[in-house]
Amino acid sequence: MSTATTVPSDIKHYPTFRFVDYKVYHESKKWWQEALGLKGILESNTELWEQLQTNITDLVMKITSASTKLPPEAKRDLSKAITSINKVVACLDMACDLQVITPEEFQDFTDGFKGLVIQLKCFIKALGVKKEVGQEKAE
Repeated sequence: MSTATTVPSDIKHYPTFRFVDYKVYHESKKWWQEALGLKGILESNTELWEQLQTNITDLVMKITSASTKLPPEAKRDLSKAITSINKVVACLDMACDLQVITPEEFQDFTDGFKGLVIQLKCFIKALGVKKEVGQEKAE
């Protein structure tokens, strides 16, 4: 019984830890740190804090996960990262409604997250799945 594994021929195109080269990964970590900095003022609202913490962390993890996948699956993870951003912004909007953060702080966060969404959408577009030879557009 052979224990050898078959290495895909395109293994060089998928290096380990390539997400560390992604600008969007570093930007998402920056906003992750900013959002986690709200712990002290959001801890009293446990449910809101847990949702914020979970979704901001999920954003970073989805970008990381996408880096290990082929385009169709990577696009799915990056789309899920955008969903995580929407959930984070909803949490921050509620925090603003509760006057836990100021409207100006909320605006700073949303401006930063808009930039991340733009980067993620560009990344998704760049991962466009190439058509197979002979495959034509349906009319």
